Amino acid sequence: MIKSLFFIILVLILIGGGVGLYFYQSKVDLHYPMYTNFAEIDQLLYDKSQEPFLLPVLASDIISNPTPYPAPELEDEIERLVELVSQRSDALVAVHNEEYKNIMSIDLGNGEKLSDYIGSEKYPLTNEIYRLLSSDIDIIVASEKIFFNVARPKQINLRVNTSVETPATPSYPSLFAAQASLAGEILAYFMKPEDYSVIAKAIEEAIVRKQIVGVSTKFDTDYGSEIAKQYSDVVFNHERGKEFLNLVREKEWSGGTSWQPVNNGRTLSNLKLSNPIIIQEDKKRIFKSNIENNGKARTPERFTVTLEVDRYNDGVIDKEIEFVYGTVLPGEIKELAYILSIDWPGTHSFRFVVNKNLDFLEEYHYDNYGEWVEFKVGE
Repeated sequence: MIKSLFFIILVLILIGGGVGLYFYQSKVDLHYPMYTNFAEIDQLLYDKSQEPFLLPVLASDIISNPTPYPAPELEDEIERLVELVSQRSDALVAVHNEEYKNIMSIDLGNGEKLSDYIGSEKYPLTNEIYRLLSSDIDIIVASEKIFFNVARPKQINLRVNTSVETPATPSYPSLFAAQASLAGEILAYFMKPEDYSVIAKAIEEAIVRKQIVGVSTKFDTDYGSEIAKQYSDVVFNHERGKEFLNLVREKEWSGGTSWQPVNNGRTLSNLKLSNPIIIQEDKKRIFKSNIENNGKARTPERFTVTLEVDRYNDGVIDKEIEFVYGTVLPGEIKELAYILSIDWPGTHSFRFVVNKNLDFLEEYHYDNYGEWVEFKVGE
């Protein structure tokens, strides 16, 4: 009886030890302080996470494969941040505050700021790329912050003791690091490595400052930078994206006089082409498309539309016709059409392009390209 009771107790101890060990290991691997245990998340972050992507197909892969939070390393990282407190001078905090409000103010040295290379005044097309991609980056970061819900360093350990203003959002990943790294990835695409190295160093120093002031851990900034790199890699290798990138390179990074539109700084229109079709009438063909102005200002009274025809469907434009189109008001959708006789037998493609020569500035130029549409001509 006593022996049986002993075995029962032993079995229970072993089972209990196994269960205890399981939960202990699970806690080490999975547990970290949640932001919502300390404060409410800003509603603006939830709103941002629900916004639609400008380039949804390109963003989906990134947001569906998040990088896990390295919780087992958190204690060592907090100790590292505590050691960085000694570098937290008033001058460094002042620099942080300025660039945290606007990454364009990151100091590159020699009197130059990041805005001198990616700002809308000197490089409006490069700035358009940044605005396009950063809009999606902001949504990805907002979604990841809510998903991981990681506490800020000062909430995890009071010894971090930061006095700077901290956003009412979870810590992981860092939005500042994502935005700054995105600017860097864009400039690295266009600039020579030796010229870009100065900018890369300044961006990295700005990101590290976020750790020194205690706003973010290295985990936060590393993941923010990783998101920016992943997304820019996808966009820069996208077939339609390359066409616009080549245009930006030609206009702003070819070494000549940089493109400066006359209406820079004004309220802008934004033209977009959609629903291209072709109608056959005897030997002639009518090429049609809708043209929409979803910007805030009217277009110029006269602007150029280009009809492009690819005779062999090989990506080479064999025929290009420019014609003038009239004003499109904000919110207005109109139809454009061009009649053309084509006597090439076989299968061809066409598309419309609006404002191809960038005669005027728009909110966005990347969507000035219509879709390619195939059509056949008989013998």
